[in-house]
Amino acid sequence: MKHGLISIRGVIICGLFLCFYALPASCENAGESEQQERDRLRQQELDLSLKEYDKRRSEYVEEIRKQQEEILKEYNPLDYAGLPPPPNAPEEKGWPKREDMPEHVQKRALAMEKKEKRSFVYTQSGSKE
Repeated sequence: MKHGLISIRGVIICGLFLCFYALPASCENAGESEQQERDRLRQQELDLSLKEYDKRRSEYVEEIRKQQEEILKEYNPLDYAGLPPPPNAPEEKGWPKREDMPEHVQKRALAMEKKEKRSFVYTQSGSKE
C-alpha cells in the first residue's frame, strides 16, 4: 500500500510540475516562435514590396531615358542657338550641311563669313593680313 501512495504522490507532483512549470514554459516558447514566424512573414512581404518598387522604378527610369534619347535625336542645338557650324565641320560628328540648316542659321552663317572677310589682323610689323 505504501508503494501505491508514493506513486500517486509522484503522479500528483509530476502533474503539478507539468502544470505550473513545464507546460507554461513550452507555451511561451510556442508564442515566441509564432511571433518569429509573423515577423519573418512580414519581412518577406516587405522584401517583395521593395522588389516590386525597385522593378517599377527601374522601368520608369528606363522609359524616361528612352524619351530623353528620342528628344536628343530630334534636337539639334544649332537650330535653336542660331549659330552655324564651323566651315569645315565633319558630317560624321553630327554637324549638318549648310543647305540642311534652317534659313535663319544660313543667314547668320553668311553674315559671319562676310564679317570674317572684312576683318583683318595687324601683325607686329604693322602690315595687314
